[in-house]
Amino acid sequence: MDIRNQKTTPEISKAVEAAYRVFFEEMRFAKQQQWRVTNYLLVALGAIFGIGHALKDSNLVPWERWGLAVLAGGLVASGYLLHWHLHRYMKKLRLRVQRIEASFSPKDRQLLQVEEYKSPGLRSLPYTLMMISVISIAGLVVGYSALRPTLSLKIECAAAEAC
Repeated sequence: MDIRNQKTTPEISKAVEAAYRVFFEEMRFAKQQQWRVTNYLLVALGAIFGIGHALKDSNLVPWERWGLAVLAGGLVASGYLLHWHLHRYMKKLRLRVQRIEASFSPKDRQLLQVEEYKSPGLRSLPYTLMMISVISIAGLVVGYSALRPTLSLKIECAAAEAC
């Protein structure tokens, strides 16, 4: 009997191997979706900013300016929800991957350099927060830009006390 041909560690089943691959593909998909959400929201906020800027000489009435600001705020809020949903989804995927990795032999874990997630939810949190911050800043700029003439009019009226 040849000892070299005997396997010392059991192989993982084909089903587990396929699931492991699918989880990584799902993780990649979720990360791509986070970037897409950020990019599309920035494009939409840029469009609102552009429309507000293009129409500023047409004397938009205050409710139109508020409408642009509320639309920008709604987009930012939807971005928060989408990012948070994707972040939670990736946390669940990481937990599932970790359960599969726990079944690996110590030799396989060392070969693959498997590290246990101390907190799967914190793994991509900095990136999620960065994307949410970018969306927030863009939303604040667009909202301020849309409301600026209305806000400056109120300030001038208060200073002149003539309004």
